[in-house]
Amino acid sequence: MTIEEIRDIPIAVFLARMGYEPARRRGDEYWYLAPYREERTASFQLNVRKDIWHDFGTGQGGDIFTLAGEFIGSGDFKAQARFITGIWGGLAPEHKTVSRSGENDREDSHRQESFHEGTVRTAAQQRPAPLSGGTWH
Repeated sequence: MTIEEIRDIPIAVFLARMGYEPARRRGDEYWYLAPYREERTASFQLNVRKDIWHDFGTGQGGDIFTLAGEFIGSGDFKAQARFITGIWGGLAPEHKTVSRSGENDREDSHRQESFHEGTVRTAAQQRPAPLSGGTWH
């Protein structure tokens, strides 16, 4: 699944798939007992038209990703995506990292050599002249 496909999952359907149903419905607003914490009065509101939620008990809210974060107790986006796709079915999107370590290693090595050579030359240029007899002081 892509990020966009995950974002398109209706939160109400996602919650229903996990076994959570609204305690009451009023227009575009569905009220639930918070699905990730204990409570007796429904304070978890879902606006199904905007597909955003707000928990009046904690002050938290957001989209399907932030909701997943509440379930798993993590702000890590990849972990949230894995949780959602695990419930919904499908595979979480993979982020392919382009490794440029070889290129960077060469550049860093070249910089270090240049720096080292410059440092050696500078140190050699700043050495005191030897005393007569050829010894350094």
